[in-house]
Amino acid sequence: MGLIRRLSITQRAMERAMLGVSLRDQITNEEIRRRTRVTDIAQRVAKLKWKWAGHIARRTDGRWGSKVLEWRPRTDITIPHIDNLVKAEKEKVSKYLDLAHEITAMWNVESTVIVPIVVSVNGLLAKSFDQHFKKLSLGCWIKGRIQKAVDLETARIVRRFLTLEP
Repeated sequence: MGLIRRLSITQRAMERAMLGVSLRDQITNEEIRRRTRVTDIAQRVAKLKWKWAGHIARRTDGRWGSKVLEWRPRTDITIPHIDNLVKAEKEKVSKYLDLAHEITAMWNVESTVIVPIVVSVNGLLAKSFDQHFKKLSLGCWIKGRIQKAVDLETARIVRRFLTLEP
């Protein structure tokens, strides 16, 4: 059980204690929250996380915090055929364009860059892969690992299909 869930459960127990009700009274959480007018801990934590992320993103002193935020991508899986690598890249960029604008506005940063990393089922990379990868400031050693991971996962899927394992 995650920390946020445990905090929420504890908060609900405290709110019930504040009102002098028990679980046997079968009062909904929404009704308890309405009566106590207490801010939900999960919402508060999420808001504070976003505020902190914005604070880190706006720093300009070159500390590692902003660099970590920059390369931590939202991942989206696509399995393009070899001929569709460029098309898949373009689709990913257009799909996340609205999110990039939202992040730019929310964190008050100059710009947000979408970096599509697309690998075909057999591990082939688009010609623009190296160019996109340089934007992430990661070593070139990871390129081979990405290809290997894709090949191994494809082999695992095929193996499971052929042996009909769940």
